[in-house]
Amino acid sequence: MVFTNILNRLKRLLRKDLEVFSELRRDESANVEALLIVVVTSVLAGLVALINGSNALSIVFTILSGIVISWLGWSWFTTLLLTNLYGVNAEFWQVARLLGYATLPMILVLAGLLGCLGSLVASLAWIGVLVAGVFAIREGYQLATEKAIIAVIVGWAAILVFNLLIKLVLPF
Repeated sequence: MVFTNILNRLKRLLRKDLEVFSELRRDESANVEALLIVVVTSVLAGLVALINGSNALSIVFTILSGIVISWLGWSWFTTLLLTNLYGVNAEFWQVARLLGYATLPMILVLAGLLGCLGSLVASLAWIGVLVAGVFAIREGYQLATEKAIIAVIVGWAAILVFNLLIKLVLPF
């Protein structure tokens, strides 16, 4: 049932049915779907890194940071910005569901297996995630595009800095 829901929502998103994001915000049962998307894309990123020569400890960090730090932290910071900066009645798990689905473009990390051009495409996946995040927050909360851009980008940047600081401290 979970996979069916994800595929149905993905099909609708590919048809540019952005009402999906409003539904996700209200659908508490979609927490598992969002988590599954984040886990799968994080594991794929870790496997591509392993195949491309990264060490196993680095892979574990990539997967855990994708799941725990990046998704949940990004959701927390974005919720904080939405509520405190814009006065939006946003709850953490609502935002986490939206941003979890927004990580779907990370499937493009598989292109990293194709060499130099694949690495470029895999890097562009992050831009896809940010764009999807803006659409998700904008549509989920009926916000102006500018507000959604600020909330999503600032929340993401905070987590990026946090991840970079952790990588500086850890020995791999």
